[in-house]
Amino acid sequence: MKSPSAEFQSVVKASFNLAQELESEIITSAHILGAIMLATEDRAAQSLLRMTPDHETLKQSIRSEAGIHGNDVPDKYKKAPQQVPQDSLPMSDEAEAVIVGAMKVSAKADVPADTRHIVVSMLDSHESLAHMILRGQVDVQRLRSELTSGV
Repeated sequence: MKSPSAEFQSVVKASFNLAQELESEIITSAHILGAIMLATEDRAAQSLLRMTPDHETLKQSIRSEAGIHGNDVPDKYKKAPQQVPQDSLPMSDEAEAVIVGAMKVSAKADVPADTRHIVVSMLDSHESLAHMILRGQVDVQRLRSELTSGV
């Protein structure tokens, strides 16, 4: 498995920063989606922006869901807070599933994981907050098709 791209790593770090800004106690897939949307030079972000008729509504939905669910700390972290490094935030199970899914998608293609793989994983993870947000804002199949062409 190849190492994730710099963009991938940057988005994960930016999702942590967004979670801190929103005073969240956990990183959700909504935080990750919000971080991608902030990376306006990124291919995945550009596809999202191009396919979203109302950018402000999408951004508001992301911030709202991230704010609401950013304090749903799983019991596994409440019972064992030492699992989370100091000055860090844990990821929700659904955010972890999105990241793991992105790594699997990129491994199948034998390429480094990038933000396109994260969004594709969000689109495939029907239970993720990011999927629910995107489903209401964009043509999910068309976005997936655009992001997977040439992967």
